[in-house]
Amino acid sequence: MRAYSLGLGLVLVLATVVLVLLAATSEPGERGRFGGLAVIVGALAVGAVALLWALEKRWRALDRDA
Repeated sequence: MRAYSLGLGLVLVLATVVLVLLAATSEPGERGRFGGLAVIVGALAVGAVALLWALEKRWRALDRDA
């Protein structure tokens, strides 16, 4: 499960970086769109990584107790 969590987190963080770069280098009319998408994907990345981290921590605690 840890490899999948790491992979998902890396994909979301990479997507955020790409969107930020697109927002920085695109024409002014498109910057808002790419910037907004970067914020949304970044928030999803933070939420997904935090959720997966908490789930793995809980699963490890359950494995130790069993």
